[in-house]
Amino acid sequence: MPSERKRVWSLARQIPGNLIPVLLSFPLLGLSVQEIVRFGVTPKGVLLGIAFFVVGWVGVNFLGLFGNRGLRHAIEMRFKDEYEYDQSERFFAGFSRPGKYGLLDPHEDLGFLVFRDEELEFFGEVHHVSLPYSAITRVGKRANIHSLLGLGGWVAVDAEVGGKLVRLQVEPRVKSTHWGNARLRKEWIRKITEKIVR
Repeated sequence: MPSERKRVWSLARQIPGNLIPVLLSFPLLGLSVQEIVRFGVTPKGVLLGIAFFVVGWVGVNFLGLFGNRGLRHAIEMRFKDEYEYDQSERFFAGFSRPGKYGLLDPHEDLGFLVFRDEELEFFGEVHHVSLPYSAITRVGKRANIHSLLGLGGWVAVDAEVGGKLVRLQVEPRVKSTHWGNARLRKEWIRKITEKIVR
């Protein structure tokens, strides 16, 4: 009996992408608060506060996907084990069920959004969801924590399957920055919409 694989998208893999931006930006917040407490609202205190937000945003954008390439490779090996000769178009993505999220990240699971001939599939490390294009009723954008920073959000695919309303929420993780991935959402919506209206 084969041994069970260790989880790729583990807490240990989520920590660096969240911790590094915090370590870079929070000292600036501390200095800003210290300056304002000691001397009142000064230009230095305000500039340090602004620097906290700027450094935090830049850190999340460029370092928030720390280790993304290795994660993609590990999950791609699992995909190839399952679908050895599959040449379907697929894109690396984060996934969460509505109302669910990871402890440190909005992505509960990582995997591939697969564009098949008759259905849209999310093949994840834990979750596996398939939606026939004929069942999809709506596709659009929805906010998540990345949206608060202008760095992304969900592509939400609503469908009716077996008389039940379901939603697939995915976010691109194709590029090395959040900003680059946020710009892919419109393309994914267009591609799914084209499949629906064939």
